[in-house]
Amino acid sequence: MSTELPRSIATAPVFPFFTEKDDKLTSAPGGRDLLGILPVWSAIGRNLVPNIASPAAKLDGLRAILLIEWLAQQPAFDVTLRPQPAFRRYFRLMEGIVEFWLRKNGGRQCFGRNALVGGADDFTVKASTRGIVANGLFQYYRGTCRRAGYVQANGTVCQSVQETLSAIWKPQIVKRMHDVLAQAIGKEAGEIQPLTILAAAPELDRALGDTFAFHTFHALFSSTLFGNAAQRTLASVYGGLPLGSLKNRVALLESPELQHEIDCVRRCEPFLVSLYDVFDLLRNAAGQRTGSVAARLVEFHAVLAARARDFLTLAGEVQSARMRDILGLAQCLVEDLSGSEDGLKRFIHALIDYHQRCMAERGKEPVIRVESDHLLVLLDGDRSPDVIADSLRNAATWRNDYFLNVAAGLYLELFPVNS
Repeated sequence: MSTELPRSIATAPVFPFFTEKDDKLTSAPGGRDLLGILPVWSAIGRNLVPNIASPAAKLDGLRAILLIEWLAQQPAFDVTLRPQPAFRRYFRLMEGIVEFWLRKNGGRQCFGRNALVGGADDFTVKASTRGIVANGLFQYYRGTCRRAGYVQANGTVCQSVQETLSAIWKPQIVKRMHDVLAQAIGKEAGEIQPLTILAAAPELDRALGDTFAFHTFHALFSSTLFGNAAQRTLASVYGGLPLGSLKNRVALLESPELQHEIDCVRRCEPFLVSLYDVFDLLRNAAGQRTGSVAARLVEFHAVLAARARDFLTLAGEVQSARMRDILGLAQCLVEDLSGSEDGLKRFIHALIDYHQRCMAERGKEPVIRVESDHLLVLLDGDRSPDVIADSLRNAATWRNDYFLNVAAGLYLELFPVNS
């Protein structure tokens, strides 16, 4: 019997096969924080570092937010910023000027290094840009300023900021800044070149120099940025610890007033690390049965259960649905005292169900599904099984810093060791 195709079929044109668009298949899977753990560790960390966000790593970024928000409240800007889109355009343009000035004065920019270096003196910023160079401060620093009480929800700055900036930015200088921005603010395609503006208005350059001087807002930041006296001392102590892993540094951290809060970190992070580890193990097991992954976890059950028991002691520390979900995962590990494959399989299914709920809340597709007890993985893991196994044994590499690193860095910037 011939295996050749009929000539009419063999020579027919080949067309793609179309179906209705399936958003579940075409949407990008996951996103960041695949296990929705950020709200839990950040709530624990806020007891130690109440105000500072992890990306807010430079005092100049805070100074920039205070300046931009204060200028927007000045009478000279009132009419210009009244239309709905005007404020965001203004903020982007101001970010561009500030980042350019910081780059030209010691390479101190907070965001957008590539754009600034690539553009050099010809760098321009558009009112509609989505680049980090003109959006990073708005996105990552405003929350810190609000939590610290420097900026209210309506953009009004605190009295100390008003007094400091009013002494630097006299009304005629504020008006000059308004005049160089007004036309660009009024158009979606508005664009400015910071170098041209600053070269034509040296008074703006001088005012920026005074705003971003080391002493500006020093007393304000010293007294309020880090929280209360114990939290401020903690930032200092953490910054003075020997360099090393986060786990080892937290092990050395002591504070008479905050010892309970530090202990909460020590009980929280090892279990969160374990959840990441098991999840990454599943991401490396595409096509396998859940029972085969459970069999690999048997040797780690004792240490996983111990971390789960420690985590369960945090039940009263964070009141949220996400915390209750993760406490449920911990309870699932603790309930099966034997560490059997069946018990670990139930834990795996609970972890995957939890991941799917987290993704559904964001309108994202999960990166792992179970179909007929087989793992369907849409986003492979990026760690080897050996690395994951080492982490399961000792949880040496902590992923979340509970804002301690950024607080210590800002403290050392505010109070240099050799000053």
